[in-house]
Amino acid sequence: MRKKLIILVFLMIITLPQISFWIVNGDTKEVSTTENRKLNEKPELKISTITEYPQKFDDYYNDHLPFRTELRTLWTKLNYRLFNTTVDSRVIIGKEGWLFYRGDNSIEQVQGTINFTDNQKERILTGIQTNAQKLKEKNIEMYVLILPNKENIYREYLPDSIIIKDQVSRTEKLVDYIQKETNINIVYPKEELLEAKKDYQIYKKYDTHWNDIGAFIGTIALQKKIDSSFSFDLNNMTIEEKDKLVSGDLANFASLNDELFEKAATVVDFYPEIQCTSKSNGPYTEFNSNSQNDKTVLFIGDSFREGMQQYFSKLYKRVIYMHRDDYKNEVEKFNPDIVIVEAVERFSNGISKKLLD
Repeated sequence: MRKKLIILVFLMIITLPQISFWIVNGDTKEVSTTENRKLNEKPELKISTITEYPQKFDDYYNDHLPFRTELRTLWTKLNYRLFNTTVDSRVIIGKEGWLFYRGDNSIEQVQGTINFTDNQKERILTGIQTNAQKLKEKNIEMYVLILPNKENIYREYLPDSIIIKDQVSRTEKLVDYIQKETNINIVYPKEELLEAKKDYQIYKKYDTHWNDIGAFIGTIALQKKIDSSFSFDLNNMTIEEKDKLVSGDLANFASLNDELFEKAATVVDFYPEIQCTSKSNGPYTEFNSNSQNDKTVLFIGDSFREGMQQYFSKLYKRVIYMHRDDYKNEVEKFNPDIVIVEAVERFSNGISKKLLD
């Protein structure tokens, strides 16, 4: 009897997922918000792709199991609470609960175990110089802004298993190379951020991005490079804590966004007399203000640019923001006086993207 019971339980374990999959037709979602990726689609069985079909169907099946999200969340929380680990390979739990990003070689970059080759640096530099020259011919200034990875700014919270072999990251070496070889306007505000970090938290604890204070520090550093007469005493900035608690993309990856929260803060009283309005049009967002600076700025970057918009937009009459991936030779469309090319450190090779034909 006992053997029969064991066999019955075993058969239930291996058949229930199959039965439930077909009964409820699987999980019909196309995108996983927790994993931030598109789920595998059901493959079509064809003679021409029959050798690939088993693996593709297996991937589809695993992605669309009924209750997959709920089971994954439960498994993640058990691992987090019992073993202080996550089942998402992109997320590292650091000291004092800080979360860090393993993707896009972020950890290898802070460790100093990967570097740009000489050929890679030359290609990046050539791309930047070509962009700068073509923009100059149109009387447009170009500035390059590279922003440090969170892992580079908050190294002290990385787990002890992350060994730093070279204190200088590949991006810092790239910036140094560009500064020595050319007169390109390049800003890498690591020192400014480290100085501000002594008094404020400048990156989000459960997210890959900087917070509003970090974005403000980056804005000030950039504007000082653009306008040598610009000054702002950071001792006079007013910090206001928000009522709403925030989580973050790393907590979301790890299915912990319903229990990992922190208080958010923002900088207020930055040119309060200047009012901004914004409008979105497809891939770009345009800000207009009553600033006395009547220049137009085209700001091409990644998601780090979003935190800067509330501050940088007050410095110019018109600022157009666009993600680097959406940009398609649109300088002449906006007729800017200044073009800013921004990239976070892990995507620093993106600063050489072609801007003009």
